[in-house]
Amino acid sequence: TVQPIIGRQPRPAATFDADLCICLSLCEPCPSGMDCPGGWVNRDTPSEDTKYHAQPSVRPGMWASISAKYQPYKCVSYFECPGGPAGACAPWRTGTACTKCVEGFFRFNGACLECSPGHRSTLVAMLALMAIFCYATYHMTGGSTMLHQLTTLLGVTMSLGNIVTYLQMMGLFGIILFDWHLSSVDGKAWSSLLTVLRLALFDFGEALALDCWSSNISPLGVYIARMLIPLLLYGMMTFVWFCIQFKRYRLVTSIGRSYNWEHLSLANSIGQITQALFIPIVVSSLAPLQCFSHPSRDARSVLQYPEQLCEGSDYWAMVGVGIACFVVFVVGFVCLVFWATLWVGGLCETDPSYMKRFRFLFYRFRQDRYYWPTIIVTRNLALSLVPFIKVDDIHLKILLFDMVISAALVMQFKFWPWRSHLLNWSEVVSQALMLLTTIISAVFIPRQGELSSGKSAVNALLVFLIITGAIIVNAQLVRLPVLLTEESWKDQYDYSLIVPIKADGQDLNLLVDTGTHELFFLSKGWLEESEGLGACEASVYGCYQCTTDLCDAEVNEIEFCDGDCLSIVPLTGNLTIGGQEVPGVKFGLVQEYSGSMAPHASLGLAPQPEEDEDDYIPLLDQLVMKRVINSTDFSIVFNPGNLSEGELILGGLDPGRYRGPMSFVPLKDGYNTWTVGLKSIQVVGNAIPIPLTGDLPISIDSGTTGLYLPRKVFDSLVTTINSSLKPTGRRVDLKGSSRDIPALRDCGDREFLPPLQLSLDSSDGRDLTVSVPQELYVEVYNTLAGPLCALAFRVRMDDVQEIAIGLTLLRKYYVYLQYDQRRVGFAETKPKNKADPPSKGHTALRPN
Repeated sequence: TVQPIIGRQPRPAATFDADLCICLSLCEPCPSGMDCPGGWVNRDTPSEDTKYHAQPSVRPGMWASISAKYQPYKCVSYFECPGGPAGACAPWRTGTACTKCVEGFFRFNGACLECSPGHRSTLVAMLALMAIFCYATYHMTGGSTMLHQLTTLLGVTMSLGNIVTYLQMMGLFGIILFDWHLSSVDGKAWSSLLTVLRLALFDFGEALALDCWSSNISPLGVYIARMLIPLLLYGMMTFVWFCIQFKRYRLVTSIGRSYNWEHLSLANSIGQITQALFIPIVVSSLAPLQCFSHPSRDARSVLQYPEQLCEGSDYWAMVGVGIACFVVFVVGFVCLVFWATLWVGGLCETDPSYMKRFRFLFYRFRQDRYYWPTIIVTRNLALSLVPFIKVDDIHLKILLFDMVISAALVMQFKFWPWRSHLLNWSEVVSQALMLLTTIISAVFIPRQGELSSGKSAVNALLVFLIITGAIIVNAQLVRLPVLLTEESWKDQYDYSLIVPIKADGQDLNLLVDTGTHELFFLSKGWLEESEGLGACEASVYGCYQCTTDLCDAEVNEIEFCDGDCLSIVPLTGNLTIGGQEVPGVKFGLVQEYSGSMAPHASLGLAPQPEEDEDDYIPLLDQLVMKRVINSTDFSIVFNPGNLSEGELILGGLDPGRYRGPMSFVPLKDGYNTWTVGLKSIQVVGNAIPIPLTGDLPISIDSGTTGLYLPRKVFDSLVTTINSSLKPTGRRVDLKGSSRDIPALRDCGDREFLPPLQLSLDSSDGRDLTVSVPQELYVEVYNTLAGPLCALAFRVRMDDVQEIAIGLTLLRKYYVYLQYDQRRVGFAETKPKNKADPPSKGHTALRPN
């Protein structure tokens, strides 16, 4: 009698070939998850005459018991189950589906590694790290005044928080069921990385080698221990808080004063822990519901605990614990975030302790994006739920995962919600890396059934188009014409760099000022009340007419470094800038002014000081937040044929407006203004340099028109210029005023003046030399005594050993200012005609 060959078709009757003889009544389909090669094999005998039908073999990634060898289980990893005969496991593995290791070994990435004394210390190390995490969290978010201002340390810390979230997403991606049996890449190395990243999801079983402590721990016991981690962290945080408060209590009471224990900081710190671990808590709570099916059998197993079948009392106990934790930790926290965020206005007014209790929700985001915690928690919840949707359909889960990340990335580009650009870009980079990871990984997913493998490519293409479209839409420049404009006020004259805009439909001109970060306009009501009717028409800046009662609100004072002082009211309106409509822009309205110069409206382009409040957000930051421009970089260039006209480019630079490479000078450390290092000042033709004390800071200020110097440097410069003029019989005189105005005896002598060269500290180690010709540093204005040609050199009245240079003296260069990279670039403009001489006019001598 010939035994049936499983999986082969019967042949016609009356055949004489034993290889083709099959008993039809005993034929069965080849079981799923097995290979049925058919044919004959010699077994247990060397005789060629004794043959047996080949038995089905288990495919790699599957396991079958000896007692039910035609009903295979699906393994989590190919490395655990090599396939072959029934009951075969990888070395040192045992149990159903090879899910356990023998005594003395622990599980890691499909292999069983031998335990050592060091492996038993990993749990202790993890507990120590958790304690450090609690202390750092309390210090940074619960008991520190650091959050009142955006310091560099706080910015870096919050960026690290974004990185932790990215690692959690990677761990989340790792539990989406993949077959990492790859023929062209080292799948085991990639799988090992995902195994380690599961630490971020509280899945400590493999990474901490818990099998080395006891190999008899049931999945239920491991799961309960996992769900106790949040409570353990809360307990540690409470202990840290108690120790810190007790120490303060002893210190304060020792000097006879009473001390009130600060409970709000503890609530805030616990909220911060829950927020930081939200994704792990969601994934851990729902872990029992993530079951994958086995081929050829009705049983299913828990993906994260494959030794546990999705049936029986232990399994339903796990489900009960998970649902309880989900309701308490996840649903409770989501409701808290929405309640605390959406009712923030009323709660702030009625409960003074509100902001201290919920500081962890708002300290990372801009004030006008106070609602962003609801976006973050919704995104994290949606991502955490993806692995539990149709567990066996990998392509669907990747598509949903990418859709959530793509939507979050587009919203991030649109609203730019974080408090600094570093935080916004770290969020963009982390989400973009997550998308890139899923796209590349999807290419290697094996084909499942009739599903086309091209689905991954289509998904990748769609995501790529979304990201590219978002970047293209947001990569814009705003261009404004700049005009060197003469202005006069009370018999004083000056030249200013002016740009036109519209505010709520009203035409205004603004002073381009890199010396301040505020955006403010002149109030029509105030200026005409203080200077008389017609004052707005006489001003080159124009006036803003306010039509609401908000103009009578409480004013804030702004003091400039030259002693001028403004009182302004904060308002919000719609701007038309560079031809683009920008709604909801915050600005100030001047209601009072005291100083020696004319009241002016300002387009502040200086970075916002770290210690400054958020009442006046710089226009550049507002344009970035509203995605009008893509960065706070900006550049200024003047027309080669007419240096009185140019262009202000917000959001970047125009490579077509300059030639040759651009040279950069770094901003000096410790300054949050456009301040660079000055090595030397040289009068061309004179071998003796102007003596400077070390590497002097020099600020680039477009709001002024001169070169402001300390007294000794000023005297030395004038003396050196006179020595250069001595052979020609000309001389620069110092007028007898407190401002020490250097002037020529005859305006015709200006052609004998030598250029100046300023050597700046370059970022590449080589000094950068910029030249200032006399056409730019001689100011021509009329006085009662007749025309006067004055040099744009002034003595600093505050005795500060720093130098300031007006951008008007650098008009022959393309100037590119990048605060995020803390540098200023200089390049020559395109080939130009000989510049027209400056128009003659009056100018005031404005101290810095």
